[in-house]
Amino acid sequence: MTGYSRRIAVALLVCAVSISSADEGFWPFGRPPIERILAATGVEITPEWLDEARLSVVRVNDAGSGSFVSRSGLIITNHHVVVDILEKLSTEQNDLHLNGFRAKTQTEEMKVDVEVLTLESMVDISTTVAAAMTAAATPVEALAARDAIFAELGAGDYNEDGLWTETSRQNDQYWLYRFRSYDDVRLVFAPLRQAAYFAYKDDRQQDPGQWFDMAILRVYGADGRSLETPHFFAFDLTGGQENESVFVNGFPWKTQRGLTMAQTKLEKKFIVADYYERNEALRQAYAAYAALGKEEAFAVRHRLWDATDTSEGSKEYFEQLSDPEFLAREQVDEQRMRDAIEASPLLKKEFGTLHADIEATQTEKETRYAQYLHRGLTDESGLAQVATALVRYAREAARPEDERIEDLDALREEILWEQDFVPGLEQLVLEKTLELSRKKLGDADPFITAALQGWSPADLAKRVIAGTNLADPAERLRLLDAGSAAILASADPLIQLASRVRDTDTEAEVRKWYNETIAPTEEFQTWMAARMRAAIDAWAAPDADWGLRISYGKVRGYQEDGKTIPHRSRLGEVFELHDSDPTDPDFALDPFWEKNRAQMDKETALNGLADTDIAGGNSGSGLINGARRYVGLVFATNDGQSRDEYEYNYDVGRTIYVDARGILEVLKNGYGMNRIVSEITRDAVQTLVKPPTAVPAGKTTS
Repeated sequence: MTGYSRRIAVALLVCAVSISSADEGFWPFGRPPIERILAATGVEITPEWLDEARLSVVRVNDAGSGSFVSRSGLIITNHHVVVDILEKLSTEQNDLHLNGFRAKTQTEEMKVDVEVLTLESMVDISTTVAAAMTAAATPVEALAARDAIFAELGAGDYNEDGLWTETSRQNDQYWLYRFRSYDDVRLVFAPLRQAAYFAYKDDRQQDPGQWFDMAILRVYGADGRSLETPHFFAFDLTGGQENESVFVNGFPWKTQRGLTMAQTKLEKKFIVADYYERNEALRQAYAAYAALGKEEAFAVRHRLWDATDTSEGSKEYFEQLSDPEFLAREQVDEQRMRDAIEASPLLKKEFGTLHADIEATQTEKETRYAQYLHRGLTDESGLAQVATALVRYAREAARPEDERIEDLDALREEILWEQDFVPGLEQLVLEKTLELSRKKLGDADPFITAALQGWSPADLAKRVIAGTNLADPAERLRLLDAGSAAILASADPLIQLASRVRDTDTEAEVRKWYNETIAPTEEFQTWMAARMRAAIDAWAAPDADWGLRISYGKVRGYQEDGKTIPHRSRLGEVFELHDSDPTDPDFALDPFWEKNRAQMDKETALNGLADTDIAGGNSGSGLINGARRYVGLVFATNDGQSRDEYEYNYDVGRTIYVDARGILEVLKNGYGMNRIVSEITRDAVQTLVKPPTAVPAGKTTS
């Protein structure tokens, strides 16, 4: 695709003719549209099929998805899903983010701080929750009734069987999820960054690209041995074939495809536009710090890359919410809802005022939302957050115990949490975010007046960061032990700044307004809107919410400006792009690829395209066929689907994946990971998966 700017599916919720289709949506495993799937794919999804798929999918921390691909606990996910792990393990001498990692033997597999979760069971609690919520008199009472049910069911805790319990809202429905957690997880392989993101954002690279955005983990059991699991996706050694029916199973984070026009307006004005500006402020801070020298650039490299990518994603969302054609489709959809309600006395009784209620909430939210967003010291400055937590602790500790609203133990743990502070970076982040707050709120705002006291953001940030001792954990402990009076009387300039801000009550007051008025009302109205949509469109696809979902489609390219975009790329294209401009750093070869170039099969499929619906959180999901065979690793959307939070584009929007054939070829002949290739292919050959009732459509060799 020209103007290449794909979005990694990890990052940052409709009705249309060609934009929407029966294949849209993230379907819960508890209620997939079986008949639709059969009609669209030729595959009959049985309860057994769903159970095996569910138990083969994993959630990796809060970063993304993954899949078991061998009976010995091997997991494939994305490089960008484990990038924080690589950052933590890196040193200036050995940057694993840039240089990758290869465990040549199983004993070299490196233990990492990762939690892997598998969904063991699901229970539909919708009827119980709906009865409690609809009986309540106010949104606050409705949410309190819901949360009481959640608490009684053990949500947010481990049960007697050691399973983690949480809830998932699926439009109008609520489900109780129970996960098995694995914390002995080891890093097996990660490619060099140059291979993972080859020609990243270079306009000369065309869909589906030439990325090797993958990483391999292994789960170990309580006995210290690799986990033996009967539930995994055996590789299909022929990869993804053109027109083959495929499925994505994973944990997409969030979409908002049922917003009203009033919500869309505010989403554009504040959520997206403001998020872009905040990320731009951070990007500028990181870029300024990186420019100071090699050591500084190393310390901030990942944050700079992430802020840049997030800013670009926010800009794309803003452009979509400004698109007249998109807004026209949204208007048609909303009018359809309004007409259906008006035509039905039953719907009118329950939802007759809903659109007006939502608009009123958005109008009230608009009056003070800038204050909510910009009153307060930034979360991105660790030292500022420590100072804020100390002031909160001091004030809470001074209250009678029965009047406290914050957990002192949790605050103490937050304050004493060990972290590395980089003073120069802290100063720049505080400076840039205070500049943005002043721009948004104005010099006369009480928060700005109290925070700056006539100083410029740059001078204030320099003074308070240079003068604080809060980077020293011993000083933080001393202050906590000294008690509330000592904290509030401290001469530390950063504590004084945090205290001045709290003294104005501007931050606390606006947060109280938002948390007690706007947030619960919006959450209740979102649930009511989902109930309305479900009542009108019984099989409307639910928005994503970080629960396990399945989407379906086919492996296929697309047409753009009269040009056919193929459904797959070849491994050889990496070398061809490099050879076209060997001095261009965007086309630099991974040293392993350069060394082993002659033995790598250039005709092997590397990346592929599918018209499956995905969103952030689907990163690392497996792309499987009707026989539950692993044909590829999902890692991104193309330009045509870069605005996936608000709309699904069936015509040109595509999931981009690393083909199973490319995974095996590069692991074996590029990196010499023969033992892993042997493990995957052994289980692929030995495992017999019961074929679906109907033969998967479109299986051809290509």
